[in-house]
Amino acid sequence: MFRPEPAGLAYLIVLGAHVMGTVPSRALTRRLEKAGAYLRENPKTKAVLSGGKGSGEDITEALAMYRWLTDFGIEGSRLILEDRSTSTLENLRFSRNILRGHTRDVGLVTNNFHIWRSLLLARQLGYENPRGISAPSDPRYQVHYLVREFFALIKEKIKKNI
Repeated sequence: MFRPEPAGLAYLIVLGAHVMGTVPSRALTRRLEKAGAYLRENPKTKAVLSGGKGSGEDITEALAMYRWLTDFGIEGSRLILEDRSTSTLENLRFSRNILRGHTRDVGLVTNNFHIWRSLLLARQLGYENPRGISAPSDPRYQVHYLVREFFALIKEKIKKNI
């Protein structure tokens, strides 16, 4: 069932995605557009930008997100960098440590295909009432994304993360 985006959250966690050199991928750009719009509409909300440096990336995903959002007009003082994570589970675990227990009613910004698994993992890690803030994904790749998420869910279940 559709739930409206919650207004006035204290924190967003923007989950990282691939960066090509220093440029956010299309999937990450869509997450940043969604996060930027939310942060403009909710000026007291802060955001944890969560993502380390992967293969083919010249900078961390967190730094790429920081640059994009500050170019978009969001104040750097509202942005917190988490730059060690290399998976969704680590995004959420390391961000939880940064938030120091403030895990109630946190918004998770990711693409629509990734929301369900992200919320499952967040609940498993002790987030209370995490809220999904869904960015669109490219419809041309929707089947690919859904198949990938299916296998990612199986992997998380086998590892007992969900």
